[in-house]
Amino acid sequence: MKKLVLIAFVLFVLFTTSFAFADTPTLTIQLKTYGGTTSNYSNDANVTVAITTTSGDINAMQFSCDNSTWSTLTTYSASSHFDMNSGSYGCTAANGSRTLYAKIGDTDNNLSTAASDAIILDFAPPAVTSFSPGATVSSGNGANGQAISIPITDDFNLSTISISLDRASTDVYDNNSGACTITGTSATCAFTDFLVDRTGSYTYTSIITDMAGNILTDTNTFTFTDTGDPTAPGKPSGYDINTTVYLNWLGNTQNDFNSYGIYRSEFTGFDTNSQTFVAYSDTNSYTNSGLDENTTYYYKITAFDWSGRESTPSDQNAFVTDYNYGITPTITRTDASCDSNAWCWDDSPTFSITGISGAEYSWIITTSTSTLPATCTYGSDCNTDSTPEFSDIANGTKYFKVRACKPNGCGNTSSFTLKLDDTAPSAPGSFASALIGYDTKLTWTASTDTGGSSLYRYYIYRTESSTFNASSTNQIGYVASSALTYTDTTPSKGKTYYYKIQAKDVASNYSSSTSMTPVSIDIPSGGEETTVTIKAKNSSGEYVDYYSTAQDLTIELTFSNEIDDMNLYITKGDNNVELVENMKDDVTTYSTAIVTSASYNDINIYVLAFSTTGWITGNKILYFDTTNPTGRFSNITTNQKLSGTYKLQVTATDNQDVNDVKIYVDGNLIGLATNANDSNWVLDFNTFDYNNEVTIKATITDKAGNSISFEKNVIISNSITNEVVVEVLTLEVVVEIIQSGITKLNELEEKLVNCQNCLNEENLIKKEEADALLEEAEGLLETNLEQAKAKTEQALGIYASLLKEVDSKLEVAQLFNLFLIIVPIIIIIAALTIFFGLKVMKNKEKGGKKGSFGTTKTSTKKEKVSWDADTPL
Repeated sequence: MKKLVLIAFVLFVLFTTSFAFADTPTLTIQLKTYGGTTSNYSNDANVTVAITTTSGDINAMQFSCDNSTWSTLTTYSASSHFDMNSGSYGCTAANGSRTLYAKIGDTDNNLSTAASDAIILDFAPPAVTSFSPGATVSSGNGANGQAISIPITDDFNLSTISISLDRASTDVYDNNSGACTITGTSATCAFTDFLVDRTGSYTYTSIITDMAGNILTDTNTFTFTDTGDPTAPGKPSGYDINTTVYLNWLGNTQNDFNSYGIYRSEFTGFDTNSQTFVAYSDTNSYTNSGLDENTTYYYKITAFDWSGRESTPSDQNAFVTDYNYGITPTITRTDASCDSNAWCWDDSPTFSITGISGAEYSWIITTSTSTLPATCTYGSDCNTDSTPEFSDIANGTKYFKVRACKPNGCGNTSSFTLKLDDTAPSAPGSFASALIGYDTKLTWTASTDTGGSSLYRYYIYRTESSTFNASSTNQIGYVASSALTYTDTTPSKGKTYYYKIQAKDVASNYSSSTSMTPVSIDIPSGGEETTVTIKAKNSSGEYVDYYSTAQDLTIELTFSNEIDDMNLYITKGDNNVELVENMKDDVTTYSTAIVTSASYNDINIYVLAFSTTGWITGNKILYFDTTNPTGRFSNITTNQKLSGTYKLQVTATDNQDVNDVKIYVDGNLIGLATNANDSNWVLDFNTFDYNNEVTIKATITDKAGNSISFEKNVIISNSITNEVVVEVLTLEVVVEIIQSGITKLNELEEKLVNCQNCLNEENLIKKEEADALLEEAEGLLETNLEQAKAKTEQALGIYASLLKEVDSKLEVAQLFNLFLIIVPIIIIIAALTIFFGLKVMKNKEKGGKKGSFGTTKTSTKKEKVSWDADTPL
């Protein structure tokens, strides 16, 4: 019996111990607004529930508003939405503070104790209880500000208040939002608005937000009428200079001030009306210019407010203008387009003096910068002509200086700088022409200029007549004064041309062309054009257009006709021009060696030579290229089985140009692939010469000699009968393979539904990789069946390993669940065993004493059984 008790106790300990390792999950929750903002308030009953837990394997959660009625278990999420006005789980619709309870469960079906958080639900916007002033307001003291009052209430707490003013439906101002005092559920906005400054309509819009985000937009409008005139400004004061009066006065300081009105008359005590109005001014000053000389003017000032009302005028003040003797006159030259301080060929200038009406003048032409015109007496010895003319002024720099005079004196001096040069430069000397191919090259010796302005340009003229005058109609070009040559590149073959040249100085004087004898030239009618062919040859004797390493190259030139004066240039990577051959004569063919360097980059070869038909040029670029080509096999994969005659395909590309693609089998060259199209190179591979595993290698070489190699190991599988067996990969076959991949994917995802934590992060990444491979394979069905098949087979391998991992974990989980079923049964059996064992022992004790031979003496008398608690079992 003791053995039975011991066994039951051990089973009980094992059972309770198995559950001791299953910790009860714990959590904290935080309620936020529906949008996820952390706040104590929300205007939406559908709130965000954020759950934080350090427990692992959490897969379920449930909610309650009263910690009694709970929602069904749903899939766990660290952030979810819950409607606290759903009417279920103890949730009812009402404003105020609301509490939500949450529990979470793990994969072992352990359920946490409840955690809670509270949030205030507020669905009602704030309210404006009243607005002051009323609908109409008037003031006889002017618009000097209006008292505004906006009281606000809310069910809970206010957040922000913004007030804007729309004045007369035209001007919008942000105004006085800072004048609001918020105290919990109420606020008062009280301020004096000085923007109420004219008769009109005023609309105040208040945008009020409470802590839950409820918004009230409140609009109130009143009409203001200004019935009072503005205060008159102070008496104008100031001063006058010549015919300009400068006014200022004590300004209007009222809130509704707009502008000032300036009035003027030549009569004292005048009325302010439209006949005497001068101008408006926004400031308390005004400059009145352009007045008559030696005249008394009277001024008054009024103030206008924004309502258009005008004050009474200020006291008047008088100002007397002077003569304009202090004004500096303006001088312009009218006889030629020659500005002041510019060289001019005309030595008889005519001037115009302007800027002062009714003035007389004192002037002088001098070579001195400091000498001034004399002071003359107005109406006596002053000049009265405002357009004076002068003649035969000597070459050089002179100054025409003028003072304007009035009865009260002469003013400041104006000056015009005359730079005169009426001397033409000499004609160019040694004028000659030469034929350069079909072009005319003109040369001459320099002209001289003695007038002072210096040479400016040479102008070239051309006609087909031996007698002509130089003019703009036959001018063909010009060069700077420093140039002594000009090439005419526009002659026609088989014609005779005549040329003249003129020198021009800065003052626009031209040298004589009538006395110049023109030079002539005959342009040949032409013959066979000479051409040049340029080639570059490497040290192996191959003609190349590219190079990649330092090496000796030979440049070969071939001309279609014999040439003279041949020049050969090359430009290497440093962009410096190197002269390889200079003025080589009697050349039909030519070659020379150059040394390249790996740092040169492209080499530009340039030829310039002269033939019977003129100058010819040639150019060739030898490209520098150290970039390897790129490539891959596009229709074989590792360990792919090949049989019969198989068409190998290689994708080959290069930054310049691919030269060839060579195919090797086990190190032996079997042929050169041909370029089928674009970057696709193909070669037929006869597999009957090989058995078992072979290595296929491709080598791609570009035009510069750069190359890469890559290889694949494949299996040769031909039948014994030596019949030609060609593997044909059809769309139907690949679709069937992809369908098997989709089946494996579906099988894996079905198992993951019942075992959400069966794959760790590394295996989940592998699954994503397999999913991507399967998707890529579907996309390749129309373009590349080989690649589609290869990617699907790779995905199938990954799915197989993942299914094995999931199956092993599911088997462990099933054994654990079986254990959870068997243990309670064992415990029940153990308990029953203990119970019946105790019962048997009681019956023995109640049965009587044993005899000397071990027999029991029984009694038929029924007695009441008693159990002494101190008696051991």
